[in-house]
Amino acid sequence: KPPFYLNTVPRPWIREGDQPRRAAVSSFGFGGTNFHITLEEYTGKRERALRLRALPTELVLFSGDDRAAVAKSARELATTPVRPGVIAHIARESQQRFSASAKARLAVIAADGDELRTRLEQAIKSLDEGKGPTFAVPGSVFYSEQPADGGLAFVFSGQGSQYVSMGSDVASAFDASRAVWDEEANAKVGDEPLHRVVFPKPVFTDEEREAAEKRLRATEWAQPAIGAVSASLLALLDAAGVKPDCVAGHSFGEVSALYAAGVLDRPSFLRVARQRGELMAHAAGADGGGMSAVAAPVGKVEAVLKEIGSAAVVANHNDPKQVVISGSILAIEEAEKRFAADGVKVQRLPVAAAFHSSIVANSVAPFAKALDGIAFQSPAVTVFANATAEPYPTAPDAVRELLSSSIAKRVRFVDVVEAMYARGVRTFVEVGPGAVLTAMIDRICGDRPHRAVALDRTGRHGVTCLWQSLAQVAIAGHAVDFSALWREFDLGPDPRAEPKPKMTVR
Repeated sequence: KPPFYLNTVPRPWIREGDQPRRAAVSSFGFGGTNFHITLEEYTGKRERALRLRALPTELVLFSGDDRAAVAKSARELATTPVRPGVIAHIARESQQRFSASAKARLAVIAADGDELRTRLEQAIKSLDEGKGPTFAVPGSVFYSEQPADGGLAFVFSGQGSQYVSMGSDVASAFDASRAVWDEEANAKVGDEPLHRVVFPKPVFTDEEREAAEKRLRATEWAQPAIGAVSASLLALLDAAGVKPDCVAGHSFGEVSALYAAGVLDRPSFLRVARQRGELMAHAAGADGGGMSAVAAPVGKVEAVLKEIGSAAVVANHNDPKQVVISGSILAIEEAEKRFAADGVKVQRLPVAAAFHSSIVANSVAPFAKALDGIAFQSPAVTVFANATAEPYPTAPDAVRELLSSSIAKRVRFVDVVEAMYARGVRTFVEVGPGAVLTAMIDRICGDRPHRAVALDRTGRHGVTCLWQSLAQVAIAGHAVDFSALWREFDLGPDPRAEPKPKMTVR
């Protein structure tokens, strides 16, 4: 097929091999004068030129000694005319002034001056009415005057969270995020680079879109893809100086957690993610079985499986009222019918195999052998293991052994979250595609004080999701170095500094 295609949506431009990015632009004038320019990416060592900042939303922050001081600052901005193009300047200045240790903290996310004014007025009304000590308008306004209480943890998404174009927005916007995909592009799965599967060329029929989703669900693609998205988001957290007190992952996400803890460097992590996916896909074979979510407590699920003599097993204990069972398709269907007959909701999951069951156990030994050739380090921060709900050992060889054996063991996610909570964690940040773990953590923690934050949500712009999550982290009282997320951009002249024209015609 010819390489020509039409882009219908923005997609990150990933560099493969040593060839720099090249682009050509033609301009055809009505007067008969035509221009054509060819551009090549600069790959030298000198400082790169700054890029125009053209993001869908910006994050504006306020902090003060009390809510009255925050309300005063918000009111001053709300009553000041915001000229076009000035919101990015306002956002950067507000972030420079913001203190996460201040008693009162407010975050507002907006696309332009008009939306900023509307949302500021919402926040001011809530402040004046005495709402609090915390309140939020989902996705746009966050406020807290509670002191930072407890630690912060990263939790990493597992298989089933993947979707086509995940991570595309942040990879298009930030160099640090896209660099992960550039690195991954040179390590192919089969004959095709990973990014071509995650960010496929645009298609125009439902059948083609479903085919792209189905391809990404395959274990050999899904696991390294989720790992790359997690690493690209982690790069932004690292740049912003957000550091966890401990980390954990759900199933495959445990590999990402070990990378975040410094056990693996990035090339090794991307390699392990590919190998794990390939080996598990091979072990599952053509009929790899399936998995279903059961909306019932783990004790009831185990009792039913035992009663019907099912070959299916409990694979994931996700939250107090949801368990995932795993096994052959025949065993899964049999169990689904029994649960449905009892009035229990069941849902088949979009996965390619029966993970954490005997069906994939044949991948344990080959995976352990593959890990022997990879350098492991002792964890720099505590990593909670799915199989034990306890911290990983510090000896590299012991880390290898536990990681490889976990493939066929139950994911004890409820116990992991409880162990992190008992350790003092109150803010959980989900790093990876989607918000599956965020919902689970909310159900596990219930009414207890906590904050669960997702860096990404399916169907929402990735940059706006990033602002929403970082806003909640900062409002919770955790330090964020927002300056790192401005360094590659040129905001252009500040419209507030431009002289007003002597004559203005409305």
